[in-house]
Amino acid sequence: YNIYVPAGTGDKRLPVLILLDAHGNTAPALKQYTGLADKYGVVLAGFNASENNIPFENIWKSFKPWIHELFRKAPIDSTHVFIAGFSGGARVTTLIENRMNGIAATALCGAGPADINSWAGKTAPVMMFAGTGDFNYIEINSIFANAEIKRPRTLRIFQGTHAWPPAEIFEDFFALMKRLSDPDFSADEKYFIARSKNILQDGRPDIAFYSASSALFAIGNNGSSHLKNFADSLGKNFPDEFSKEMNRCINEESNLQKRVSSMFQNADTVRYFALVDSLNEQILLDSVSLNADVLRRAKAWCGIAAYSFSNQARNMNVPFLFSILRMYEYTEPGNPDMLILMSAWYAKNKECMKARIYLNQAKRHGFNDQKKLDSMKEFDNCEEIRK
Repeated sequence: YNIYVPAGTGDKRLPVLILLDAHGNTAPALKQYTGLADKYGVVLAGFNASENNIPFENIWKSFKPWIHELFRKAPIDSTHVFIAGFSGGARVTTLIENRMNGIAATALCGAGPADINSWAGKTAPVMMFAGTGDFNYIEINSIFANAEIKRPRTLRIFQGTHAWPPAEIFEDFFALMKRLSDPDFSADEKYFIARSKNILQDGRPDIAFYSASSALFAIGNNGSSHLKNFADSLGKNFPDEFSKEMNRCINEESNLQKRVSSMFQNADTVRYFALVDSLNEQILLDSVSLNADVLRRAKAWCGIAAYSFSNQARNMNVPFLFSILRMYEYTEPGNPDMLILMSAWYAKNKECMKARIYLNQAKRHGFNDQKKLDSMKEFDNCEEIRK
């Protein structure tokens, strides 16, 4: 695991923020937030024995002894435990919350809960974070906007993709941790107002509103009357044209997702290649508008669809698997999962030289799962390249 203790902590016990990452590597996120840990007096602890495709029961068996060891060895106040997860790590965060009492607050980044019903019944505050180009943006936004869910929560949107929030965005959660663990904490509301005003000048009243309302949720209403008035004003004075554009973009995104799914179902490589080219060209021309967000999310959706349809097609042994793999390759040419599937297809067809080329590319892009390679029967036809 990874751990960071602010300098000068001494014998003082601090709140702890546990980080969970879908890739099982929390070091980049921990490094990203060390400045915030120093500023707000929080220990960062990255739990690495959690990643996508590991059953939760296995994760939980490792997590229980790990956190008890953490409490014994690190200067941590075990009454102020916070957890933040990214992507699959966000879903694991909610599962741990179901098993572990006393978690003061959680942050879900780039994904919603694993079980919406049990999650909605909790009372601890939740901060949700999503990039405007995140393929899970619609999921997270709909959970936040669901009036039937009574759990206290807020949503912080930022311009970015499917990733941990930048430090200046994630500072809101550190402010929340500080308020919940330090009764003497008071925040500078002028700082958060100025931050939102800067966003407003970029022509994004939606992101400015999320910024102000998220900060207000974090620091509380006490001593934050100016920030509250500012957030209320943003919400009440949303430009009509901007609202119409938001609705148009939502409809366009839904239609794009349906088109992409249809193209994969029909293995329509010609139309799909043209769509990907069009998305890439438009993204280069537009980087800040609502429409640009839709384009980035649509491109990300292409990657999700490519992964899903390729694996399904392989499992079902459909005759047009190669066409779908070509669509996957056109979307994400450096994706190691795609490269392994392509290598397996060539191996199955006894084209071992091409299989080796794709396997070598997969390894150059980070593939190192020998067990998975050994389990793929396609490589029985090219046994020599497994080694």
